[in-house]
Amino acid sequence: MDDVGLLIVGPKFLQNIATVLADASKTITDRLYVRVAAELDLFEVLSQVYFEGSRICDTLDIRVIIDDNRERKFKTIICEDETIEYNRTIDKPYGAVVLGGTFDRLHNGHKMLLSRAVMAASERVVCGVTCGDMIKKKILWELMEPFEKRAKAVQEFVEDISCSVRCEVHPIVDPYGPSIIDRDLRAIIVSNETEKGGHAVNDKRKERNLPILDLIKISLIDGKDELTGEYKLSSSTRRRALLGTFLKPLKLEKFPRPFVIGLTGGIASGKT
Repeated sequence: MDDVGLLIVGPKFLQNIATVLADASKTITDRLYVRVAAELDLFEVLSQVYFEGSRICDTLDIRVIIDDNRERKFKTIICEDETIEYNRTIDKPYGAVVLGGTFDRLHNGHKMLLSRAVMAASERVVCGVTCGDMIKKKILWELMEPFEKRAKAVQEFVEDISCSVRCEVHPIVDPYGPSIIDRDLRAIIVSNETEKGGHAVNDKRKERNLPILDLIKISLIDGKDELTGEYKLSSSTRRRALLGTFLKPLKLEKFPRPFVIGLTGGIASGKT
């Protein structure tokens, strides 16, 4: 087994991508890079790979390479045909594209948003990462990763899947961040649940005589939260899954024995 490997997806693999990813996860333990045959629609394949990856091998760090021609060496390469051509020219209509979010515990839904931004931008991907009081509106915000860790994960991911764009990460403490300041922005990445926010950004830009942004909308990846029945892969779902687990190893030798564990909470709050 290897920590890192490469999967090259062609037409045959695409037909059985769930099985291919399941088999790959038995060989690759940490990170799986994916290249897509030039004859296939990149974003369509990318979406399927991230969706099935979330469903089948969620702990595997999958990264679909967009436009990176850097030489990488892999001990394990999985492909259906060694002659598959995956280098392609991507039409990038915008110089700079913006998006925002918490990006807590970077998951495949985040990767889709960031990948779509990379595919649309020829120069810059501007990413606002929430911090301060903004995160306190989120479910279980107390379990959220520090801003520095989330920002680093975003920048590292973008620069890992592309060598043609520059990733700029900004802390945001309001719903807008750099989206209503940067005159050179031309498009904003939104999902079904953030589309209204995209229109609100354009209202603010109009007030400031800034160019209106094109909205690029993508669908969220499904992922069932067994507690709420919510079918959306989200950071809050992952934070909820942490409840009842140790965030740090328990070092019993540091505690005097015996010791008492106290539980607080209102009636019917689950103390028992």
